[in-house]
Amino acid sequence: MRTNNSIVVALLGFLLSVVGGTVAGAAAPSSTPIPVTTPWVTSADHELGGAVFNHAAGLAMNEGSEIALGFTLSPEGDVAGDGVFGSVATSLGPIHFGLGLARLGNGLVQPDMVLRTDLGLAFSLGRNASVGVGWTGLSADATNSLDDFNSWSLSATLRPIRSLALGLDIDGLNTPSAAGVSRPVSGRLDIALRPGTERLAFGFEGGVDFADNPNWSVGAGLRTMLIDGLTVGAFGRYIQEQGADGHLEWGVNLALGQGNVSVSSSLLSGGQSALDSENLRVSTLLSYSSKAGASLVGRSAMVVALDVSGTLPERPGGGLLAAPRPALADWLAAFASIENDDSVAALLLRIKGAPNWSQCWELREAIQRLKRAGKKVYASLQVGDMRSVYLASVADKVFLDPAGALMISGLSITQTYLTGAMEKLGVRAQFIAFEQHKTYPERFTRSGPSPASKAQTSALLEHFMSAWLEGVSTGRNLEPKKLQRMLSNGPLTMKDALQEGLVDELVDDSALKKAMERDLGHEVRLTRGYRPNPRAWRRWGGSDAIAIVPIVGSISGGETGPAVPLVRGPNTGERSLVRTLRMVEKDDRYRGAVIRIDSPGGGVVPSDVIYRAVKRLSKKKPVVVNFGNVAASGGYYVAMGGRSIVASPMTITGSIGIFAGKADLSGLYEKLGLTTDSTVSQEGADLMSMTRPWTDDELKRLRRKLGVYYERFLSIVAKGRGMTTDEVRERAGGRVVDGAKALQLKMIDSHGSLWDALKAASAQAGMESVRYRYVPEAGGLAGLLRGLGIGRILSEVSEVSSPLMGTLGPLLHVVADVMGANHGESMARMPMKVEVL
Repeated sequence: MRTNNSIVVALLGFLLSVVGGTVAGAAAPSSTPIPVTTPWVTSADHELGGAVFNHAAGLAMNEGSEIALGFTLSPEGDVAGDGVFGSVATSLGPIHFGLGLARLGNGLVQPDMVLRTDLGLAFSLGRNASVGVGWTGLSADATNSLDDFNSWSLSATLRPIRSLALGLDIDGLNTPSAAGVSRPVSGRLDIALRPGTERLAFGFEGGVDFADNPNWSVGAGLRTMLIDGLTVGAFGRYIQEQGADGHLEWGVNLALGQGNVSVSSSLLSGGQSALDSENLRVSTLLSYSSKAGASLVGRSAMVVALDVSGTLPERPGGGLLAAPRPALADWLAAFASIENDDSVAALLLRIKGAPNWSQCWELREAIQRLKRAGKKVYASLQVGDMRSVYLASVADKVFLDPAGALMISGLSITQTYLTGAMEKLGVRAQFIAFEQHKTYPERFTRSGPSPASKAQTSALLEHFMSAWLEGVSTGRNLEPKKLQRMLSNGPLTMKDALQEGLVDELVDDSALKKAMERDLGHEVRLTRGYRPNPRAWRRWGGSDAIAIVPIVGSISGGETGPAVPLVRGPNTGERSLVRTLRMVEKDDRYRGAVIRIDSPGGGVVPSDVIYRAVKRLSKKKPVVVNFGNVAASGGYYVAMGGRSIVASPMTITGSIGIFAGKADLSGLYEKLGLTTDSTVSQEGADLMSMTRPWTDDELKRLRRKLGVYYERFLSIVAKGRGMTTDEVRERAGGRVVDGAKALQLKMIDSHGSLWDALKAASAQAGMESVRYRYVPEAGGLAGLLRGLGIGRILSEVSEVSSPLMGTLGPLLHVVADVMGANHGESMARMPMKVEVL
């Protein structure tokens, strides 16, 4: 019989209210005559619970929302602050709100209850700092002298490194009065330390009011999480009050956590005779948070369901007030966390659209690690293509919708050639390329592939097909010959897929839970999305993070801009990226960097500028370069600045070569009846004009000059890869290779995923575990658009318009690719546009 954890926690909370714990420093100097006593933590350590009463800045130090209820009791029964209290807290982006209400005794001889209202507003200043403003008002049933009391406070939290937090509070900024007596402004400084582990925290505090004869206090305490969800603590404080002898307060604390629910109870002894039982006070706080914390009782029957809908973002997306869309590293980090999370029994991948080939391989590697850790992995499909089946096949079980199908019949690469259309328009393209395998211009100069281009395409297709057969054969325990026969008979109906052994069951979404319960042999709790279940308190900020710097899409000069549907895909602007790299170089928060490249290349000059910025960064900090789906030409060029290169076997890379060209529109002008006249200062001044072709002499001269840049490309690769220029030349000429071949040719250092690259960079930086942070590009229009969510909107529109792009895209790219070369820019771009379907 399953136990309701919430009921257990509530009962334990009641028992704890009897046995006691530690109390917040209500007796420290304060401008408030009626305190709210919450379980003790230093202000520096405050996160949501109780923060609205004691330290408004703490509202900003934990994402999500929380509701809390508590009470304070004393045997004497008439101590100021005894009673019940509650609070709610929530966030909207960087703005955080809190409301607290308390019904408390006034501590006077005549019995009376006081209603205390607290409002808190906090602002996040990055990840590790916050400021807060608080207001406190009192309303008494009979003691009218308290009705007009209101007090303003200012607070701040700073967490500069993982193990240190500082809290500052200034209460009574408006010098409030109670019972006709003005209350002095008071201040408190708290310091919290977590030396080496998040399971242990030390707190130190000091407070003073700014009266002529001030009251003051100093104190210290500690708390530790003995096991997951069980925390104990103790503290002591010395208080010096005006006109009285100093005295000690002490307290102990006990807290339990179970998922989203936590309860903390405290016992405080104080006053002139600290051991007198009449001076004991008990305070208990029960809270429910939208974010789960460490749990005392493990929850081993949870199945995490994640939806895979196409290629995962290489850059985090999201709006100004919206949470970022999880990027690839976030997915891999979640998988790594699930490996060691006892609360997760299994993972369900609902594959609605597979990522690109490289990301499929990276997810498969992460799934393999999950399986080795003893976790079950399930995959569900409705309509699966070749990539979806490749990804799903690594799971323990594959479910297919009863009305679904597997659209598998092999792989293909289709190239579009525009020469015929251009000839009809009277447009002629002229290109110079280094060298024969730099076949990108062929789409504008030929009606079909050259032998070199055909050989490259065939080699890539053979590799992807071999990898598919090997992956699916191993995952589904099927002979490759049988798989080949299936492909020849494809697509497969749902019945064919089940009969052939590519799927295990035909199950619709509504029956997935029961199907997994049958396989696991017990009930499961299916949850959408995953949030790591912390082993202890959340880590504070710090410098020990690895920066992830994405280089995505075409490499160009200027600023990074968003993808524009029907016009251009994602790009990386050299100016924006160099600013980002210099920021990572100077910022001590980053111990190293992973340059994640998913780019077919772009302009030679922007690529060279980025290469030099990466090289400069790698001289000061560990820099590991990681290739995504494609890292070719300019994408490969910039990688030479890193210390090592990690890529998947499915990465398309290489293309060490360049080209330049222009479009001659004189034939089109003639068809349209247009005439031109150019006045030049000297012969050849109109070299890049689109109104005339290049002469043979100009072609020879331009080829000789372009060769200088090609030789620079070769020398940079030779230096970066520790080869001679002749060795690089054998691998160059514009040739592209798959990741497996790249490792054989020593063009990369190892096979691995983005997660492997992060682990390598962390190890080189001397970090014990992987901690990363995506680094936004510094400035530029792209950052503004992404902050407003426009980039995400455009991305979604682009997905909708992708069928139309397939038809119009090649024609539109003539303008971007051919006309762009008319400005004299040398291009280091992949020799072909490859999409393996």
